[in-house]
Amino acid sequence: VIVPKEPEPEITKKINRTLDHLDVEYDAPYMYNVNTALPKDIDKYKEFTVTDTLESVLAIPDTPVAYVDGRDANGALETSVEGNTVTVKVKD
Repeated sequence: VIVPKEPEPEITKKINRTLDHLDVEYDAPYMYNVNTALPKDIDKYKEFTVTDTLESVLAIPDTPVAYVDGRDANGALETSVEGNTVTVKVKD
């Protein structure tokens, strides 16, 4: 018997929560959202990581905040930034 593998979660990217495109003035801040759902079988995962690399013309001025169901999930998620790459890992 072969157990079917769960499909990889879909990841969506939005600007200011709802936009797919936004013309922004230089040095004007805006919110960039990366969204995904945790797999149903997350308890079987050794790790779950979401990584996104922003274009070189963008800057990350502060430490990104990760949310679960609209709430700050800093206790459950580990967020790190290296250059323009943001990584969010689910903590054990």
